[in-house]
Amino acid sequence: MPAEWAPHERTLMAWPARTELWGAQLAQAKSDYAATANAVAAFEPLTMVCASEDAAAEVRAALTGEVEIVVEPIDDSWLRDSGPIFVVGEDGRRAGVHFGFNAWGEKFRPFDKD
Repeated sequence: MPAEWAPHERTLMAWPARTELWGAQLAQAKSDYAATANAVAAFEPLTMVCASEDAAAEVRAALTGEVEIVVEPIDDSWLRDSGPIFVVGEDGRRAGVHFGFNAWGEKFRPFDKD
């Protein structure tokens, strides 16, 4: 598995999705994610995963750069733990690794879409 600082082709992010997780901080979280996504997209391709078409519309309105938007059921936005993991073989071929994410010991339910 490449190190986090290894060269990569794009950044993958997910839009904050759940009021019950973020509470009163959801609007601020979306603003912060938009600022981060805009900064990243100025330098490299970015894909934003959104839980719904409504969330995709929010992303289109909030982001200034060119971003690929993917609508896919997700429970929330912490893709570092719940998103895809890629490995690279000695021959340079990439493969995705699948593992069962359980929201840090089932701490945050639901997690079946992560």
